[in-house]
Amino acid sequence: MYEIYLLRHGESEGVQKNILQGHRDFILTDSGREQIAALGQYWQNKSLSFDKIITSPLKRCKETAMIIASHLDNIEIIAEPLWIERGFGKAEDTDLQTVKDWYISRPYPSAFEPIYDTGEPEWAVHIRAGQAVDKILSFPEGDYLIVAHGNIINAALHMICGVLPQGRALPIKMALAVGQYAKLTYCPNTARWTLVGFNWGAITP
Repeated sequence: MYEIYLLRHGESEGVQKNILQGHRDFILTDSGREQIAALGQYWQNKSLSFDKIITSPLKRCKETAMIIASHLDNIEIIAEPLWIERGFGKAEDTDLQTVKDWYISRPYPSAFEPIYDTGEPEWAVHIRAGQAVDKILSFPEGDYLIVAHGNIINAALHMICGVLPQGRALPIKMALAVGQYAKLTYCPNTARWTLVGFNWGAITP
């Protein structure tokens, strides 16, 4: 049995500034560090541990992973580029209101077209997310923590649940708040996924 936790990084400077981050490499805020430390302490109190922590290579995720690991006997951390955030092209480092207005006067891109003129197409990020999930299942059965970003986690959950990219007809949004996580299990004998919890945090019962 696999037990997999998908954790969105803590509050970063980009989140605090209300901009679209994408591949921009922001660190955590002090509030974000405190948030993740509380989660690490919560998991420590529950005697939760992981065989490995797999993280996006961006600073906000690596720092999140390191804080969690410091509370859980310094578990091995592996940086995995497949879990990097979706590339948003020209919209990166742009305030979210400008991003929201980007497609007011033109059609939203299809699932195969670049987002924000030069960004990663929806199908591309879903394929990458599927590859990332498949790579976890190449490890021995066990407990794994994935520290990543909102959009790539959303795409991974879509692929696990069989929700295909829809392009202009946007699919169901599975959005985690910063510092929150989803818990899933996978049984190789039945090839069955179970979504155990969603948008949980340090105050989860």
